[in-house]
Amino acid sequence: MTKHLFIPDVQAKEGVSLEHLSWVGEYIVDKQPDVIVQIGDFADMPSLSSYDKGKLSFEGRRYKKDIDATKEAMSLLLSPMKEYNAKMRSQGHKMYRPKMVLTLGNHEDRIDRAIDNQPELDGLMSMDDLPYSDWEVVPYLKPVTIDGVMYTHFNPNPMTGKPRGGRAALQLEKVGTSFVCGHQQLLDVATRFLPCGRQQWGVIAGACLTSDHKVLTADLRYVTLGSVEVGDKIVSFEEFGKGRKRGYKTGTVLNVKKEMSDCFEVSLESGKVFKVTGDHYWLTRVGGQKSVAEGSSYMWRMTSEMRAGTVIPKLLDEWETLDSNDAGYLAGMYDGEGSLYARPVDSVNGSVMQLSLSQKPGRVLDKCISILSSMLGMDSLTHTNNKGVSDLRIKGGARVCAKMLGSVRPIRLLNKFRPELLGSVHTNTNDKVKSIKPIGQQEIVRIEVDEKTMIVEGYPHHNCYTHDESYKGHVGNKHWRGVIMLHDVKDGSFDPCIVSLDYLKRKYKK
Repeated sequence: MTKHLFIPDVQAKEGVSLEHLSWVGEYIVDKQPDVIVQIGDFADMPSLSSYDKGKLSFEGRRYKKDIDATKEAMSLLLSPMKEYNAKMRSQGHKMYRPKMVLTLGNHEDRIDRAIDNQPELDGLMSMDDLPYSDWEVVPYLKPVTIDGVMYTHFNPNPMTGKPRGGRAALQLEKVGTSFVCGHQQLLDVATRFLPCGRQQWGVIAGACLTSDHKVLTADLRYVTLGSVEVGDKIVSFEEFGKGRKRGYKTGTVLNVKKEMSDCFEVSLESGKVFKVTGDHYWLTRVGGQKSVAEGSSYMWRMTSEMRAGTVIPKLLDEWETLDSNDAGYLAGMYDGEGSLYARPVDSVNGSVMQLSLSQKPGRVLDKCISILSSMLGMDSLTHTNNKGVSDLRIKGGARVCAKMLGSVRPIRLLNKFRPELLGSVHTNTNDKVKSIKPIGQQEIVRIEVDEKTMIVEGYPHHNCYTHDESYKGHVGNKHWRGVIMLHDVKDGSFDPCIVSLDYLKRKYKK
């Protein structure tokens, strides 16, 4: 039996802290695994991302910085081992020489793609520029099997060559052998027992929206993700509700980070288009029913797990702030004669929100009805009369009330609003995925929210966790950083030991 150490995607590049690699190096010396596997994308190579779309020419200066960052990262990783071996050699002791394997990823493959797209670059760049001379390098998409465990950057679909979708359990069933792969910035581990008594494992360890998408703030404004700052309040909802019920919550932005990442264009049947990473999570509907009340429910799915036909609920409308004279008139009327309140309802989480406007019959009331009818339609209003005072109420529940508040923006009533007044997360408005296609590198915003959720252009999304060396594990959302030790590896069976980066930081940070 042998011991393997698996190192997920590093994606070393200029401007990103690399000190954690020295902690991994110290861990290697302490544990001395027989086999070390780096699964690919050790180098990020952002200077070559333009070749995915063929728009920019080669920039030698940026390319050199990418190579220099990769060399620094590799030096940090291997220096503890080299220092240890130098000490052993000087004392006449046996040196530590593990089998070291590196499977190339799609980021390293950018070098070959760049040369294929512009042959004049041949000789100016090559795979030999990467500091991988100490490793057995396995070509991109070619798996390597060691002690019965298949290592590859990702499990390719045999029909398309693209990464297989689905969780580790599903991929394990399709691949049919123990595997370890990277590519996705998450941790997903699955196991199954074979009739012969042997055990197989599937391990994936490697998320987000582009900056132009608009997120709904707690004061009912849609603002671009690129403009969101730490401390901002947004409309969130419970990540996991009780049964099928989730309540709306006020979310606080804890962290914001802009970076470049491979993205996909997800087109919905309504015409809405989202540009997201493959590991971004969506709240999707499952079951054949149209609504939660009819028996359907929600589940989180990554972009890579979705297909044409996946049902995406639309929870709220989109709107812009109205600056017309009619909108200003309504804002003044609602601030002077309007009310916002929530009616408790036992069958849902919290309450049902209501927006009303009181006024005696006459020209002012007629004008309010006319403006509201042009905005919402007569079917969206109820008109009651109590002791000579008419009460205009907006029909359609929280969804319509929120749109009115957010677009007309009466200051007094907005100050009373909080996302919890929206009640429970439910809708009968469903959309479907029409197509998903890769669009290469885009600027994304990784945004961390305490409630872990957000409303983006009316649709429910998970927050995009920003990877942080202090992140302690995979509880909650599945983003994770660390290494995995495979103990007692034989014929594809092993005992995995998950080692978070936070543990390595506490143990080895000087």
